[in-house]
Amino acid sequence: MVTEKAKLLDLIPKLPSLQASWLLLYFCAVPRINHLLRNVPPQHTQVLARTHDTNVLRCFREIFQIPTAAQWDPNLHGMSYGTWVQQARLPLRLGGCGLRNSTRTSHAAYWASWADCMPDLVRRFPHMRQDMVREVAYLQTLDADTLHDGTDCLVAAEYAGKWCQQRGWRERPLWIDIANGMRPPEPNRSNDNLGEWQHGWQFHASSPAETTAWQALLQDLAPAGARSNAATVGKARLYSCMGAFSAVWLTVCPSTEALAISNLHLQCAMRRRLGIAIGFEGDDVHGHAALTDNRWARLNIRHNLLVAAWRQILVEAGASIPDRNVERMLNRTNIPVAPEDLRRLDLVAPGLNVCRGLPLFCDVTVLSPITATGVARPGTSNQGGRLLTNAEADNNDIYWDVTSTGLGELLCLGCEVYGRWSRQCVDLVPKLARERTRGLHVRVRRGIALSLQHRWWGILGLALQKSVAHIVLSSAAGVDLVTTGLEPTPAVGDLPA
Repeated sequence: MVTEKAKLLDLIPKLPSLQASWLLLYFCAVPRINHLLRNVPPQHTQVLARTHDTNVLRCFREIFQIPTAAQWDPNLHGMSYGTWVQQARLPLRLGGCGLRNSTRTSHAAYWASWADCMPDLVRRFPHMRQDMVREVAYLQTLDADTLHDGTDCLVAAEYAGKWCQQRGWRERPLWIDIANGMRPPEPNRSNDNLGEWQHGWQFHASSPAETTAWQALLQDLAPAGARSNAATVGKARLYSCMGAFSAVWLTVCPSTEALAISNLHLQCAMRRRLGIAIGFEGDDVHGHAALTDNRWARLNIRHNLLVAAWRQILVEAGASIPDRNVERMLNRTNIPVAPEDLRRLDLVAPGLNVCRGLPLFCDVTVLSPITATGVARPGTSNQGGRLLTNAEADNNDIYWDVTSTGLGELLCLGCEVYGRWSRQCVDLVPKLARERTRGLHVRVRRGIALSLQHRWWGILGLALQKSVAHIVLSSAAGVDLVTTGLEPTPAVGDLPA
């Protein structure tokens, strides 16, 4: 088994496309061990789990040209080798890369396997129900340091459950409730990424351990001897990588041009996500200064490519956005302002049955939580989205006429350079998907809406990462105003499942 997986991991980095290599690693190689973890007690899988994690990390390093531990220069990268490894093994929703720590996952996987199977076992074999439920219920009453005597597999399942409890899982259910058909709770949909709305027991059992690992990473990112809430670049970056739909760009299939990203840009985006230097000389090896340098209107590229991406999505949702509605002066709209008013909006999108049918007045904003000198901005090191909240308030003050007259819906479509989206963005895209699928049959409506959201968040996320990478990598980057969409609108039948 180890040899077979090693062959796959040896071949993945040899593909000409880094995006294809990354997707194969994430979707095919990383989860291959999960079947074993769910079927074999954790004490028997530790060696194989560590070997699997080592091989996956080696493949990841080869794909993105990351130095080995022996070659690592902590002064250049600003952190230790183990710090980026910790982040890479966190789930995407926690700002990681989803490579996982199989040793950490093994206990939750084995317990969840029994929790998922027990209702079917007691239903199919009713003569075993009483003895099995009595045994696991008794084992659950014992302390973790007490000898558990009983059927080996049930004892192993109970030990795994207690391990998860010790890592912070306070809501672990009773075996008797599981045997009676109790299912895991469905999380709040507004806080989850696409495809993670219906979770099994493994998600709930492993989530506290992952959160504990995330908290340990925050401590490692803080300077030695500093207070726990001290402002640091690493924490600001990690919070900026988190948030609803912030990592969809890492999982989207490159089925169209707008969903593809070049090798150079993907390598830059992934290294920036992990805080790894993208250069090896000069004072700006992480690209922070380049993101604030506006010579030759360099910053227009990160703004205008996002404007084009939002225009693409709004048009696909059914809006009408001719060229005159891009960078449109406010005095040329239906808002009563003085003719000499020089305020302008990035996009004006009428014709949508969202936000009470009002035309959407959109201001696109791209922010960085880190200054040009490599210092975290105030309020970004201990919570996520502070900059976006402030930007929305500023936008409401600047365009107060739009909200006060009630003649349009003002939206601040803000994002941070590492991927976090503003509250208004997170609310708008699902509304657009529902509007686009409103007339479809009820049996296909939800599936198509999810496919549209996955495509749209992928377009937005990749447009953001490509624009940031282009600015960071090219000292002469600049761009004219974008007035067209990114690509033709696909037919509903052409959307990936």
